[in-house]
Amino acid sequence: MSSISSASFASQAAQRPPSPRDRLQSELQSAIQSGEIASTDESALSTALDTIDSTLRAERGSGGERTAPPSPDEMKEKISGLIDEQVEAGTLTEEQASALEEVFANVFANGPGGPPPPPPPEEGADTGGVSATGSTGTDQLADLLKQLQQALKGGSDYGADGSSASGEDTTGLILDMLA
Repeated sequence: MSSISSASFASQAAQRPPSPRDRLQSELQSAIQSGEIASTDESALSTALDTIDSTLRAERGSGGERTAPPSPDEMKEKISGLIDEQVEAGTLTEEQASALEEVFANVFANGPGGPPPPPPPEEGADTGGVSATGSTGTDQLADLLKQLQQALKGGSDYGADGSSASGEDTTGLILDMLA
């Protein structure tokens, strides 16, 4: 009997694009590692990112009615205002605010979704989400379900009442195994 490994599901999850918050944190880490941003500013900038992210999530979820997402210019203005609020609250210095605005600018230079997706793979190329046999996770799941159904149909030597489905007396087999 075969099984579907969790690796195929993990690889599908790994193919999801990172969230905007994750992309911002990654850019912040890169800027710190490269020395563009002082490592002593990391805590304040990460806290500001968390606050901005929470505020944007709360505003998006509190509307009650669906509205169109803000334009890139509106979003830039909104984020700039939230960064300014962090400075006014004393959470960030002016220098840290400028660094955070640069992080946002780098991450969203190509729009909110980042750079455009790559072109589809050429025919016969490794697609990552499809197994070597050419089946997707859905195909593998369907195959597993078929195998389970077949095993349930003909794989049992016992009936629902515990009697032997083949008609043979099997009571001695258990005792022989224990002896």
